Amino acid sequence: NATGTVWFDNFIFVGRTDWAGQNWNGFADADSGWQYWIAPNGGNDGKSFFPGSGVVQDSANAHSGKYALKITAPVGRDNGELIFFTETVPIPANSKDKQYVLSAWVKTSGIKKDSILNADYALGFTWTYHTGLFGDATGFLELGGGGDMRFALKDTSSGWTQYSVLITIPNNDVRAISVRPRSWPKWTGVSYWDDFSFNAIDNAVPTSVRPDFNPIVGGVPLAYSLEQNYPNPFNPSTRFRFSLPQAQRVSVKIYDVIGREVAVLAQDLLQAGTYTLEWNAAKVPSGVYFYRLEAGDFSAVKKMLLLK
Repeated sequence: NATGTVWFDNFIFVGRTDWAGQNWNGFADADSGWQYWIAPNGGNDGKSFFPGSGVVQDSANAHSGKYALKITAPVGRDNGELIFFTETVPIPANSKDKQYVLSAWVKTSGIKKDSILNADYALGFTWTYHTGLFGDATGFLELGGGGDMRFALKDTSSGWTQYSVLITIPNNDVRAISVRPRSWPKWTGVSYWDDFSFNAIDNAVPTSVRPDFNPIVGGVPLAYSLEQNYPNPFNPSTRFRFSLPQAQRVSVKIYDVIGREVAVLAQDLLQAGTYTLEWNAAKVPSGVYFYRLEAGDFSAVKKMLLLK
């Protein structure tokens, strides 16, 4: 029979053992659309270890628009992580073996010089599989599995750089995925993250670009294979080989980092053998591209970098 008004704020919920988290708009100013866990180190309230972190309105430090996610960690802090992660992104039913490109733009500064090549000081992606979209009534629905990608940082600071990774859905139980823009426990510096994308590489717009391909004289290969392109990085042309142990209908296509098809290099019935393909990328912009071979039940994808 109580009456009146009650205000609630700064909810803390218990997640994994010895971990606590806060759902949106909390200590580290994580706006709607982001959540974060607070590592179990004493005093790690999201401000003490990571002052100024969160979603910031700062067009000068956004890759596009006005907002970016900022993760900053000063030298001398205790080890720990401020782990932001996205809301779950839905995955269609029966998506086993379907491939997606996860991509984001990142800018860094203030990184300790002696930590650039140390994995404990890395920045990168961590992704987690879920059986459905999580929410207040459903829980986290974590399936297990997922993976990490640590960025190859080359200097104490860098301008906007696009990082991407190819993700293959492991089974049909995966119905959603969440992504962490991650700073490993010892990382120090300032990073801005923007323009995340997660796209199936089958969401493609066909093109008619088709360079010649030529068989290489030699014996019949023992297995299917797709080799790394050379040169890599390249400008504007590059080549790569693939092998077929038997006659097969073959498709070789090029995709950009958001999953758009930009070239069809081969779509033919080929005899067993080893072939070389050349791609001239004079008409497309610099960036990361993926080339994909499909031959019967065999499929392989590799990454290449165009630098103009």
